[in-house]
Amino acid sequence: MRDFGEELGRANKSLDKVQIRQKGDRLYLRATLPAKPGDGEKPKRYELSTGYGTHSEGLKFAKAKALEIEGQLLRENFDWTPWLKNKHKPAETVREWLVKFEDNYWESREKSLAKLSTWKASYQEAFNRLDSEKPLTEGLLRAEILTSKASTRTREKLCFAYGAIARFAGIEVKFSELAVGCGAKIQRELPSDLEIEAMRDTIANPAWRWVFGMLATYGLRPHEVYKLDCSELGFEPGWLRVLPDTKTKERLVLPLKPKWRSDWQLWEVTLPNTVTAGKTNQQIGAKVTPSLHERGIQLTAYHLRDAYAVRASVLGIDPAIVARWMGHSLKTHFEKYHKHISKRDFEEAWRRATTNDFPVK
Repeated sequence: MRDFGEELGRANKSLDKVQIRQKGDRLYLRATLPAKPGDGEKPKRYELSTGYGTHSEGLKFAKAKALEIEGQLLRENFDWTPWLKNKHKPAETVREWLVKFEDNYWESREKSLAKLSTWKASYQEAFNRLDSEKPLTEGLLRAEILTSKASTRTREKLCFAYGAIARFAGIEVKFSELAVGCGAKIQRELPSDLEIEAMRDTIANPAWRWVFGMLATYGLRPHEVYKLDCSELGFEPGWLRVLPDTKTKERLVLPLKPKWRSDWQLWEVTLPNTVTAGKTNQQIGAKVTPSLHERGIQLTAYHLRDAYAVRASVLGIDPAIVARWMGHSLKTHFEKYHKHISKRDFEEAWRRATTNDFPVK
């Protein structure tokens, strides 16, 4: 063994960036290498198994591998692929990357019905369009995006989902130019407060009249009317708690306008006889607008939510506060809702500012 130790010493003297190490009866290479996939970004010191034993022939092959790595490090093109096995091997196909992406997604999230609904709507539906056995490339993702109609919600969703998995896979992409105009055409003509009041009065069914009133007064998402804590609704100022198993985390909301809360006695909760057990938020919410249409209301639940956001702007309420009430980011608030502000709203805001008529009525 002493003679082999001398051979090993001589071999290492001829190496610079890599050293051969003996562990038991096996030979290993030790070097500072670029970070292994999934091991951060900064270079680290690693020990690689050569698969060779502690004999002259094994040392000869180990040295050859060491020289190969040194050459790669000098050229800055070291490749981890030959050294990784099983779960550490980089994914290549769409299917392999989707498994890794989904595992990573759920590491920091609880698999609640709400979160599963978000996963399906935001990612799974888009991923199902891809050929799972093809390599994941920018070209593949871009080609699938271009099969969708420009300036549509579908195009926007594909850009979002494919951008996320591309970044996860380390693929530099820029799909933002493909999504240009996707949100611009989704501009609703919102009802005025007087029109909302008139519409509500036409609904004969008390349960759906209550749902309509809650959507208008609190700017809720359709499924959220079934997931509320209304215990403080009958007390000033009319706090409403949206429960955590919704699209966003638990939040508090205040009424706009408070007059509707009191006039319509919204604390008298009357929910429709809708089956929600085992249903996703998307499935629950999808029932609301058609049910309103059946009762002669020719707008969607999101018209009322949008109107709530615009009403808050007209009243001069800080957008950061309204965004919290509505359960989305400030960025979303500006991008999705401010485009709905109309000339009528500008005039109302101007009237309030010039007459000091600020109280919410």
